[in-house]
Amino acid sequence: MSSLLRCIKEIIRDYLSNEALSDLLYGSCTEGGLLLDDQMTCIPWGMVDIPAGLRQVEGKISLSVSREDRTAEGLPVLDAQPELERLTLREAPVVLRYGLQPGDRVAVCRSHGGRHYAIVQRL
Repeated sequence: MSSLLRCIKEIIRDYLSNEALSDLLYGSCTEGGLLLDDQMTCIPWGMVDIPAGLRQVEGKISLSVSREDRTAEGLPVLDAQPELERLTLREAPVVLRYGLQPGDRVAVCRSHGGRHYAIVQRL
């Protein structure tokens, strides 16, 4: 019986050493998900991990600047508009970092079995 167990362990060890437990793949971003170069179907975004550095970061900004606030460099917006005395923004939407856009090429790591994917880098 112990020789049978030894044989089974050797078979499993050999199988795992020959099996690629993850793959590095390349693909393109789409509206609906990730389209890998070697597949015809789109992987839904719910199955894909996106690193924080590749996510879009949006926010709001509020500021108020007047001619009296001007530094030695000047305020180009106020200098270009002589009739403008004060510039005020309240809760203006801004994009601090653009995320992945449709058509972006990415490198992707696939988990064993292909049930989950992680984007490694935008190319």
